[in-house]
Amino acid sequence: MLGSSIHKCGAPQSFRAYSPGRALRALGLVVMSLALTFAAFGEDSVLMSDSVGPLADTLATRSALTAGELASPLEFSIPFKLRHAEQFQARINNQQNITEADMIANYYPLPADVNALKAWLQSKGFVITNPSSQPLSVYAKGSIAQIQAAFKVAFARVAVGNATLLSAATAPSLPAQFAYKVYGVNGLQPYVSAQPVAPVSALKHPLINNAPPFYPSEILAAYNYNALPNAPNPRPTGVGQEIAIITDLIPDANDLNLFRTNVGILQAAPLVNIYPTGLTANDNGSASIMMEWASGIAPNAQISIYVVGGTGFANLSTALTQIKTDLATGTHPGLSQVAVGLEYPEGSPATQAEINSDSVLFASITANSNVSFFAPTGNAGSAGGRFYPSTDANVVAVGGTTLTLDPVTGAFVSEVGWTSSGGYTSTKVQRPAYQRGFGVPPNAFKTVPDVSLVADTTNSAPYVVVNGKALTAAQTSLLDGTKWSCAMWAGIAALANDARTVKGIQTAVGALGPKIYPLILSSSFRDITAGSNGNFKATAGY
Repeated sequence: MLGSSIHKCGAPQSFRAYSPGRALRALGLVVMSLALTFAAFGEDSVLMSDSVGPLADTLATRSALTAGELASPLEFSIPFKLRHAEQFQARINNQQNITEADMIANYYPLPADVNALKAWLQSKGFVITNPSSQPLSVYAKGSIAQIQAAFKVAFARVAVGNATLLSAATAPSLPAQFAYKVYGVNGLQPYVSAQPVAPVSALKHPLINNAPPFYPSEILAAYNYNALPNAPNPRPTGVGQEIAIITDLIPDANDLNLFRTNVGILQAAPLVNIYPTGLTANDNGSASIMMEWASGIAPNAQISIYVVGGTGFANLSTALTQIKTDLATGTHPGLSQVAVGLEYPEGSPATQAEINSDSVLFASITANSNVSFFAPTGNAGSAGGRFYPSTDANVVAVGGTTLTLDPVTGAFVSEVGWTSSGGYTSTKVQRPAYQRGFGVPPNAFKTVPDVSLVADTTNSAPYVVVNGKALTAAQTSLLDGTKWSCAMWAGIAALANDARTVKGIQTAVGALGPKIYPLILSSSFRDITAGSNGNFKATAGY
């Protein structure tokens, strides 16, 4: 048509998801006008369907944008696909460490392709915001008008909660020379964000031995820390390890000192690094529970908080990119475990391109630096939706249980599946080859969780300090318990890596998925065979 052609590029599931509703049909005249304009460009284009989610009928409020809105700046990213991606994932599943030189030679995008994309973006008037010569994604900034023209995409004004903002209403297009080497254009729908956590205020909470609120020492004892076979003596405490926590809220590092004092941790508190520096604490307990309990499980590990600038997918990508950069500098030698405190609904509005681009970052960091990633499955049971990155192939999805201890001796009494623990099958992430074993249900997509730990913040509540005071039982119950269990699993990884170092093993444990599933029904795990999160019941094995 008029010297131009448009193809579709994207995963089949995204084609099904991208079906604009009445709100988009209301934009029809604007979209048709833009399409006719774009047809005159004469550029062979590919429609990147995976780059946007469906715009809900209730969101679009206005399709005609003002001059000021058209001039509004927006940063976006274009993530490259890895070369030989299947071979790359197979090597991770086979627990191979892949050097940076190997990554550059065989898997990273070619510099020529990266530079060509940057040059094209600059020719359209965009400013490149990441100058790295070896990026997995190209980040750029421009006005809404520039984005509409360059990517042949229509924007609309949308209402989300109490805010209104600009969002792509149609899928963008890219020149064919780039389209088949990238996943799409991310960041065009800024309302895509992680699910919020209910706010709480901090008051006094009574302390009772062997009953909620639990201390780290009680939880460690409940999971046989004091009787670990083949463990070094003294027991590992996370010496030489660094636990990174990705969160959108800023905890107060002073709360960690008070927490450790009150729960009886005698070691001096390690340095807490918060990136970026100079931020003011604004946590409601969501970040504190992760900081305090990762440290409580591995008291000698350093804690690093990577604060994202918001809850959008681009912010998670930025945090992962920063961790990858920090690891490459060699200044974080013990950073071998990361707890991701963000939960993105996997269906609408998360897009396949966003998931794919973050998946590349998780995979490359895991392979190159032997990092173990953990993510919560959520606290809304089986009906609460599916959340990324718990569904990522290179992330350990952590669910939750309800734990009961003997109130006199502290001995283990029972552990059942937590009714609010997230558990589901992904609709966007293919099942990794390692996910098999007794009890694993047959399907084509990843099933979560991979592991669980106590997470019931009502009946098995943890001790948490926020703003200098302990939370009440009612306040603690509002927190996402799988963020608690996720942080503890990061602490457990730090203990394992400390023990490996003592035994002369110089590499961190790395990707845990391929190591966990062969241990189903072994004494390495407590098999939870009772309890339900709604649609799914705990059974023997998986």
